[in-house]
Amino acid sequence: MFIKNWQNPPAELRPKLFWAWNGELDEKIIRQQIATLREMGMGGFFMHSRNGLKTPYLGKKWFDIVRCAVAEANKQQIMAALYDEDRWPSGAAGGKVAALAPELAGSSLHCQIGGSAPGNTIFSGTFRGKVHHFSARRHPASEWFNNSCFPDVFNPESAALFLQITHEKYLENLGRFTQAGVSEIFMDEPFYGVETFRFGGGVPWSETLPEKYFQRFHEELPPQLPGLFFDLPDDSHVKIRWQFYSLISELFRENFLRPLSEWCEKHDLKLTGHLLGEDLLATQAGSHGSNMAALQYFQQPGIDYLTGTRYLPATVKQLASAARQLGKADRLAEIHGCTGWEFSLYDQRRSGDMLFALGVNRQCLHLGWYSAGGECKRDFPGSLAWHASHHAEFSRLADRSGRLHAIFEKCREVRDILVLNPVESAYALLQPDYESNFQLESLENSRNAVSDILLNANLDFDYGDEEVMAHHGSISGGMMQIGKAAYKAVVIPETVTLRRTTLTLLKKFAASGGTLLFAGKLPDYIEGEKLTEPLRFSRCLPEELPEKLAACRRVSLTGNDGVQVRGLLHLLLRHERGYFLFIHNTGYSIGQQSDATNWRSVPFDQRNNDCGFLQVGVAGVTGVPQFWNMDDGSISAGNGTFPLAAGESRMLFFPDEPKWKLPEQAGYQAVKLTENSFDIELTENNILLLDRAEAADESGEFQFPVDMRRLDAMLRRRYGMEPRGSLSRQPWAEESEGERVPVRLRFTFFCDEVPVGVVRFAVEDGEAKVFCNGWKLERSEYYWFDHSLKFFAVKNLIPGRNQIVLNTFINRRKTLEDCFLLGDFGVKITGLELHLIAPVRKLAMGDWTEQGLPFYSGAVDYKMSVPPGKNRVLDLEIRGSFAAVLENGDRNWHERNDLRIPDGVDKVTLRVYGSRRNSHGPFHIIQQLRYCNPASFMPLREEFHPAWQLEPYGITDKKIK
Repeated sequence: MFIKNWQNPPAELRPKLFWAWNGELDEKIIRQQIATLREMGMGGFFMHSRNGLKTPYLGKKWFDIVRCAVAEANKQQIMAALYDEDRWPSGAAGGKVAALAPELAGSSLHCQIGGSAPGNTIFSGTFRGKVHHFSARRHPASEWFNNSCFPDVFNPESAALFLQITHEKYLENLGRFTQAGVSEIFMDEPFYGVETFRFGGGVPWSETLPEKYFQRFHEELPPQLPGLFFDLPDDSHVKIRWQFYSLISELFRENFLRPLSEWCEKHDLKLTGHLLGEDLLATQAGSHGSNMAALQYFQQPGIDYLTGTRYLPATVKQLASAARQLGKADRLAEIHGCTGWEFSLYDQRRSGDMLFALGVNRQCLHLGWYSAGGECKRDFPGSLAWHASHHAEFSRLADRSGRLHAIFEKCREVRDILVLNPVESAYALLQPDYESNFQLESLENSRNAVSDILLNANLDFDYGDEEVMAHHGSISGGMMQIGKAAYKAVVIPETVTLRRTTLTLLKKFAASGGTLLFAGKLPDYIEGEKLTEPLRFSRCLPEELPEKLAACRRVSLTGNDGVQVRGLLHLLLRHERGYFLFIHNTGYSIGQQSDATNWRSVPFDQRNNDCGFLQVGVAGVTGVPQFWNMDDGSISAGNGTFPLAAGESRMLFFPDEPKWKLPEQAGYQAVKLTENSFDIELTENNILLLDRAEAADESGEFQFPVDMRRLDAMLRRRYGMEPRGSLSRQPWAEESEGERVPVRLRFTFFCDEVPVGVVRFAVEDGEAKVFCNGWKLERSEYYWFDHSLKFFAVKNLIPGRNQIVLNTFINRRKTLEDCFLLGDFGVKITGLELHLIAPVRKLAMGDWTEQGLPFYSGAVDYKMSVPPGKNRVLDLEIRGSFAAVLENGDRNWHERNDLRIPDGVDKVTLRVYGSRRNSHGPFHIIQQLRYCNPASFMPLREEFHPAWQLEPYGITDKKIK
C-alpha cells in the first residue's frame, strides 16, 4: 500500500482532545482518563487549564500532574501536548504577567467629549465645534484574569515575561521536550487586549505607539487621533486608520507572536492554536490585524470553528491558504465547541469532512472535562470523551479521520485561483459604530459572494493576504507566486485601499498575461491615500467569474443536466502516483447557505440537498477512479458517476498508471421491519432528574419550587454573595471559599409503582445529609457519569407522593446543582409532576422520551427480527448520537443508513445511543439551540419555559419530529 498509514493511522494523524483541567487534579483520575482516550482511538490531548481549576496553576502540584500525564501518554502511545494559558486568551499567564509587572498592564484609548481633560490625556482638540479629549486607560482588574488584567502585547517585555512564567517553567519541569515526548503547545486567542470599539472598549493602545508611529510614518500621531474615532471631511481618516492598524498589527506580530514562535522553534516545540476574531474581516482587523499574516508565526497554524452548524468557509480558507503558501503541511481546527450534548457522532463526522474538504488535516476536539462538578458541566458542553454516552464508539470516527489525514500528508494541494482577502481595507472602516457600518458589511459581503460563487461553481481557490504577498509574492512564468503556491488567476473583491506592493504585483501579473479580475468596487485609495486618478483595471460581476475562469477549472462535478452541482466542496490532492479527489456534499441549499453564518443556522438534519447523480471529472485525467473507503480502509473499483446524499463524502483516486485489478463495491439491500414494538434493554440505569426544588426559608418553611439555576442565583442574592458563573475568578486564585450558608431543599415526586431493586440518589455534595420520607439515607459506592457525583441508597419509597430532603450549603465556590434518582424504573411527566412507573421493557417505534425514558441518557438495545437474506442493511429512521448492530462485529464506521446485518442472522440487536442532553440540559430554553454556552442554562424572559425541553431519541420508519 503506497499510503503507508492508510489502514492504521498513527497517533499524530488522529484527533486530539482539548482536555479541560477544571478541578482538584488527581493522578489516578488523570491516568484513567488517558487510558480511556487511548481506547477511544484518540491521538492525544492538550492539557488545558479551564474554569474550575483548583490545583494552583503552574505550581508544584500542577507540574507533578503534567509529568504524570506525559508519562501515561507515552505509556499509552498517544501524544501529550501543552497549553500555554490559564483559560484564555494567551499572554496573561492567568494574570501573573501584569500582577508581577504592573507597568506591563495593557491599555486602550478612549474619546471624551467636553469636560475637563482626564488623566493620561494624549491629545485634546476641537472637532465639530466641541472639545474632544483622547486619553489612555489601563485595563481594569478583572475576575477573568484572577484580579489582574491582560498585558500590553505591543511591548516585547510582556512576551518575555510570559515566556519566563510559562514556557520556561514547562522546560524546567519536563526537560527537553523531544525527550519527554511533547511536541506541541497551544496558544489560544491572543489579541490586542481590547477588541476595537467592541463591548464598550476603545482603541488598542500602548505608551510607545506615538514614538513607533513617528518612526514608521514620519508623522506625529496625537493630532491624528480624531481620525481613529470619526470620519474626517478631507477623508484623511482613511490614511490615519490604515497606518495605525497596520502598525499595531505589525507590532503585535513582531513583539508578541514572533518571540513565542522563535522560542518554540528553538526548543523543538510546534506552536499551534488560533487568533481571536478570525471569522470576519472587521473582527480580525480590530482584534489582531490580519489573520493570515499572524498565522505565519505558528509552526502548526490553526483556527477555532465554533459550533457544528455555521458555514464559514472563509475562516477555513484563510488557514489553508496561508499554510499552503508558507509550506506548513499541518493545519489544526479546534472543532465541535458550543454544540451541546446532542451533537452526534454523525454530526461530528460531517463537520470534520467539511473542514477537510477546505484544507484542514488536524483536529482538536473542543472539549472534554476532567470534572463535571459545579459550573464545569455548563462550560460549553458537550464533553466529548468519557462523559459522552457513546464514547466507546468514537474509535470508528477516529480511524476514519486518521485515514483522511494519512492521504493528505503524502500529497500536495492543487489550486490555481487566488482571491484577495481585503482585511486591510477593513482597517480603514473601523470606527465606533463599525458593527452596523454599511460599508464594512458591503466589504464582507463582497468577499463572501465571490467565495461562494467560486465554491458553488466547483472552482477551488486560495486567499491572498497583502502582508504575506509583500514578503513572499512574485511573478514567474505568467503566474502569481506566493511562497510555495502559484496561481493562474487573481480575483479582487470589493476593496477600499490596497498596498503599493500589492498594486505593483497586480500590474506585473496582468502584464505577464495572467488573468486578473476585479469583481467588486475598485479601490479609491493606495495605503490610505486618495488616488488622483482612478485605476485602469477592468471589472466583472461576481456571477460572471465561473465563465471567465473556465480555463482554471481542475474539477468538474456535474449533475445529469451537465451543470455544475452547487453545494459541494472538494479537495484535489496530487500524489506522485496520481490524483486524490475528496468530495463532500454539505447538504445546504443555496438559500440555506445565505443564512448559515448565523449562530442558529441550519442543523444537519435539515440540510437535505441530496445529489442523486454526480458526474466527476479531473482535467487532464483519463480512466476511471478508484473508491477509497475511509470507513473501513478498503479500496474498490469505481467509476466517475454516483449519487452523493446530503452530508456524504467520497474519496476517489485517479491513478496515473493502474497496476492492479480491484474488487467491485458490494451492494446492499435495505430491508424493512415487520414489527412496531421491541423488547429492549438499557445500558445504564434509568434517571429521574431532580432540577426543581423547594428551599426552606429562615423559619424552616419550604417555598414554591424553583429550577436549580434560578434558585442558586436567588439564594446568592439573598445572602449577599456574588453570582457564580463562567467569568468568576479561578478557585486556585481565591484566598478562601468564604462562609458556608446552609441550604435545605425538598424534592417531590410520585411513585405510581414503587421500584424493585436498588435506587440511588445522586448529589455533588459528599457531606450532604439526605432524607427520604423522613428516613436518613446512607452513602452508597457507585459510579455514573462523573467522579463529582456522590450516591445515597434510597429506602422507604412509598406509593404516591415521596419527598427527599437535602441538607447542603453554598459558598463562594459551591453552587446548587441538579440531583438524580437512578434505578430500574420508568418515568412519566405529567405537567410539572414527575412519576416513577413500571420499568421499561418494551419500546414502540417513536420517541423514547415519551415512553418512560424522558431523562435517560445511555443507549437502548432494541431486539428485533429481520427478513432473511444476504447483504442487508436496516431501513429505519434513527434519532441518536450513534447506532450499531451488535451482531456485526466490525468496528468500522457505518452511517445510520448503512447499518449492515450479518448474513445468516434473522435476529439482531440494534444499539441506539442517546446523549447527556436529556440528563444534563440545558432544559428550560425554548429556542432551537445551536450555540450552547453557560448562559443557555439560565435563559431569560421569553426564552424560559418551566417544563423540560427534551431531545427526541429512538427509531421509527419515518422521521421523528
